[in-house]
Amino acid sequence: MLASNGELHRFLHSEIASEEALDVLLFLFANQQQAWSAEEIRDRLRIAGDATGTTSAIATRRIELRLVHLAQKQLVRMTAGASTYRYEESDGKTEAMLAELAAMTDDDLAGAARMIYLRPRSGADAFADAFGARKDQP
Repeated sequence: MLASNGELHRFLHSEIASEEALDVLLFLFANQQQAWSAEEIRDRLRIAGDATGTTSAIATRRIELRLVHLAQKQLVRMTAGASTYRYEESDGKTEAMLAELAAMTDDDLAGAARMIYLRPRSGADAFADAFGARKDQP
């Protein structure tokens, strides 16, 4: 299922900056009924490593950066007058991909998250593979 979905791969690679950003986006997608602060998301996802204020502050700042990035990609939006965010409803394709990701098992989701860091294959790559015409082959 995962390997054959080039559109999902392109979405993950181009729109999501990290596995942590994917976790934040899926959390907001699953909890669309309310807006969430970075601290609340951090606590719900249990991202802080320990109970020290320093570690919690760093984790909160990372979540804030993820939220800003996702807002720039128009996947989440900041609520008016507050430092809270919520999922931004988008086109049907994006909704379907997020629903597919949200329904995955942990193992499948881990595989999908690795796609964030891999460059998607271009049409030319697929064509060359089909005819065995790759430069890296002897």
